[in-house]
Amino acid sequence: MKRILLGLSPLLLVLLLAGGAFCVSAQSEEVQSTNSLPQAYTATGSMLVVGSPAPEITLTTLYSFTLYRTRDNWKIRMKTEESFVQLETEQHPYTNGIPLSEYGLISPTNSYELGILEPSDREDENDNFLELYSHEIPGGHAVPIWFAFIGGSYLDHSGKGDIDTPFSQRGEFFVQRSTLPAEWKFHSSDAPYPMVASYVDYPVEYKKTKNQTNACYEVQSWTNALGQSFPQIAHASQYFVSESHSSTNCCELKVESIKPGVPEYIFQFEAPPKTQVYDLRILSEDNKTPVLYDYYSKTGGMRSIETILADPRFHDLAANARMESNAPKRN
Repeated sequence: MKRILLGLSPLLLVLLLAGGAFCVSAQSEEVQSTNSLPQAYTATGSMLVVGSPAPEITLTTLYSFTLYRTRDNWKIRMKTEESFVQLETEQHPYTNGIPLSEYGLISPTNSYELGILEPSDREDENDNFLELYSHEIPGGHAVPIWFAFIGGSYLDHSGKGDIDTPFSQRGEFFVQRSTLPAEWKFHSSDAPYPMVASYVDYPVEYKKTKNQTNACYEVQSWTNALGQSFPQIAHASQYFVSESHSSTNCCELKVESIKPGVPEYIFQFEAPPKTQVYDLRILSEDNKTPVLYDYYSKTGGMRSIETILADPRFHDLAANARMESNAPKRN
């Protein structure tokens, strides 16, 4: 979904974000010392996203989120609280059919996105869609949340370099990763969970190609919890350029609470029944191009890598992916 920021009045922003009490509180040094070096924590909050699929349309969505994290794992659950489209002077409710979304890891190097749709009575119609990726970075609107809490573990301490940017272009079924020159600063790089204070990747002119991403992120305020500082309010913006038009996606992230611990078994994942699966965990021979292998899981669960590799259809898909990746690129 492509978006262009057309502006939102301060009053409208206040009304949208006034859905609950803002309750992150700084802990005393004694409590922080007791909770220092936590093995896991749970963060909750909200995120307002403003963008547009066309110049004359502004799409505004308010999400609530819960993030679960240990040192080696994470999961994000997002719920659409309010969404509407502004068509010039008219405002209309907007329903995209995805009231709930879940993101997480299925292995140290593979991530997933599960979209929970409105249930259908038809046996052959999916109630969920599942996208499996060959990298640990999620796609979609969860990226600013992931970046606020996980990005510090992803970026190294050099503070700059050409990186596989987390803020990448969204393809039809998968995230198109872009390697861009970027700079970033840590709030405290030696904290138990390092947090990024600011980040920017440079404009498309540096690469002279289309469909690249230019993004920036900055923490506006911090809160002390569990013995270290976490983002309390953060802003992110993302600029898309394509052959037809450009757009901007802007969001404001607000953290409401950070508590120690996560629910038991929270990181165990199994695809629910009636799920359309788009599996991109296997890369083609160039080790960069994911091969899209899709199927319908009527009773739930996922096919193993071994099962996919044994399917002749996968090898046909892999051959097509190789041809597309080697095809001459248009200027």
